[in-house]
Amino acid sequence: MKRTFRAVTLTAVLAGMAAFMAACGGGDGGLDNELGLRVINASPDAPPINFLVDDVVFFPLDYKSGTRFTFLTPGSRKMGLEVILPGDDVLIEESMSLRAGREYTTIAVGKLGENGSSTLQILNIDNPIAAVPVGTTRVQFVHAAPDTTAIDVYLTGLTDSLDAATPAYSLTGFRQVSAQQDFLAETSRIRVTPAGDKATVLFDSGAITLRSTINLLFVVVTNTGTGTAPISLLTNDGTFGGEVLDVATPADVRVYNVSPDLPALTATAER
Repeated sequence: MKRTFRAVTLTAVLAGMAAFMAACGGGDGGLDNELGLRVINASPDAPPINFLVDDVVFFPLDYKSGTRFTFLTPGSRKMGLEVILPGDDVLIEESMSLRAGREYTTIAVGKLGENGSSTLQILNIDNPIAAVPVGTTRVQFVHAAPDTTAIDVYLTGLTDSLDAATPAYSLTGFRQVSAQQDFLAETSRIRVTPAGDKATVLFDSGAITLRSTINLLFVVVTNTGTGTAPISLLTNDGTFGGEVLDVATPADVRVYNVSPDLPALTATAER
């Protein structure tokens, strides 16, 4: 059995998935006939998701994984998300128009759920291809944590109090996407709080370096790892992706004794 959901309306005229191999450009054709597209899996409870283009698997991605931008030629495509389950696959499809001179990001968001309760869906972002001025970092935030309500995002100095700070971004709820903003390329600190509640910090990045001329996307996702922070941040600069954990996230440590001629050992660690 396959549960199929077809969406015909978009957040904007946005890309859903990487266009098929035959439609890929070489990356040197100029803005008149090329675009960039990347995909990210931000669904916290789904197994690996197949990102499809015209019914063909282009990228399988685990949770918190993402791709670099792929150069493509403009055109209309049928994009999809596919989750393979025992006897009950899920397929979500959208018809997309990909335009030249744009950078598209498609994110799988929501939960797969159980018993037909899936909220898994495609979230699309459309930005112009534009150079970032030297000495600045272009930053954009996406709220992709389904169990977290409205949030404020603060970008401050390392020791700055939030008392007099103004949110750099206010995202009113799940699936909200901020505008792009340029910040000085420097060492900063990102803190996320519930909207209007500076006293409750949901996430604290500690020191984080914003690099010059980088176009950086942050995706707020559900923390499924260690620690008490309910969220973490996925990062993607169009070439590399990663995850920023809360500064208080503990490390998991395992110790092995694989020496054949030593007696039993006692391992200690300082906290």
